[in-house]
Amino acid sequence: MLTEASAAAIVDIPRNRAVLTDGVHVYVELMDFSTQLSSERDTEAAYRRALTFLHLYYGGSDRLIEAFGLQRVDFHGARLHAVVLTPTGADNALERIGRAVAFARTIIAMVARMGGRFNGRYETRVAIGIDAGRAVAINSGRGDEHEPLFIGRPANHAAHLAACGLPGIHLSERVRRALAPLSFTAAQGLDPFEDLVRRSGSTRAAGGFRTLQEAADDEIAKYDVELAVAESQGSLPVFNFHQHTPPLKTLDFKLLVPSRSVLMAMAALFADLDGFTDYVDVSLASGRVNQAVANLHVMRGEFAATVREDFDGRKVRFIGDCLKAVVAEGDASAVDPTKTIDTAFLLAGALRSSFLLCKAELPGIEDLGLAIGVDYGTTPACRIGLRGASGVRCVTSAATCESERLQRTCDGRGTVFGEGAFDAAGLAVRQALRGSRTVSNLTYPNAVRLVKGVAPANIGSIAGPLVQAHNR
Repeated sequence: MLTEASAAAIVDIPRNRAVLTDGVHVYVELMDFSTQLSSERDTEAAYRRALTFLHLYYGGSDRLIEAFGLQRVDFHGARLHAVVLTPTGADNALERIGRAVAFARTIIAMVARMGGRFNGRYETRVAIGIDAGRAVAINSGRGDEHEPLFIGRPANHAAHLAACGLPGIHLSERVRRALAPLSFTAAQGLDPFEDLVRRSGSTRAAGGFRTLQEAADDEIAKYDVELAVAESQGSLPVFNFHQHTPPLKTLDFKLLVPSRSVLMAMAALFADLDGFTDYVDVSLASGRVNQAVANLHVMRGEFAATVREDFDGRKVRFIGDCLKAVVAEGDASAVDPTKTIDTAFLLAGALRSSFLLCKAELPGIEDLGLAIGVDYGTTPACRIGLRGASGVRCVTSAATCESERLQRTCDGRGTVFGEGAFDAAGLAVRQALRGSRTVSNLTYPNAVRLVKGVAPANIGSIAGPLVQAHNR
């Protein structure tokens, strides 16, 4: 059921409801983090540094989100998605933009100050994308694994702006048009906050922005003091690692406090619904957004069931219309690389077969595609940031970053494997991936024939009814 937005927290949206919002979306990308992960030596000390940095960054970001009146949608490795939904109403559009811009400039300052705590290892440029407009908010999480997300153009476009490769604050044309009556002239990528304050045309609005900024500066200063005290007392979180015995579907993030985190080799898969943003735009314009939301719930349920029930893998999270999952084969003593990549290859094919089944059964999604990236490497799994339900499930490594990057290199028919996955693969998978390491239209039956040389038997959710998979 689609309803209009209120001031309620997006994590409290019932699973059977979609909320139409008019907000300002902010995407923050730590531009150099994945490069730093890749350049680190593959040691426990390196992962300990990276996770400590993310833990402190997440905690500081959540404080700023609260100070500016935003809501956190998700942390995903080095990326943050937050949204300004209040004050509601068209008359308050400029105030929402002002909050977003003030938050953006403050988080850049916070990251700059935090980088010095790690001897320069995690000094990073920051790119922030900001867009505004209508989007649909849903929440498909279960238990304490909240998964609020926004589907529609603003969230997607803000993410693309943050991924532009240039540091600074990047405003969409839609935001710039909203600011045009203020004679807003700041150049793309530069700090627009001072212009916004000077040209607001409202002493009250300018004063409000200034007050927000001062309050946030105070939060940063307090956080710095708290971190300094924690460092001096040796009370910063200490990350200790163990190997989880496969299968990964038994990985319980509630148990993964920093002192008991997982570090092991695994295959990472990142699957993206190609064309979904355009599909949502058309659905909004034609009044079929309920159908689009229902279709997304079914596809996500089917993907999650395929990962968990058919391949004993672990869904890490859904990120918008994307799936992030991991899988491993082995025993308590070691992960078997070749078997793990065989399973990842089969899983990638099964996800596409599952998707094709959805396309055959669900209305209106015939133009969608599915792009899949896969890589393999040592990867930590933990829960960081705020304690309790607000903690963040974190599975972040060079391999997970590469799987996400790779899926952006192929179209909605492609499945592409990284060098780490190719190097760990057996002969059959290597032969299937020869050349570009990309396979077009890799379905489960094709994957079974390539890996095992036999016709496949039906497996759970691929052969079963969609409603059963969705309700698991």
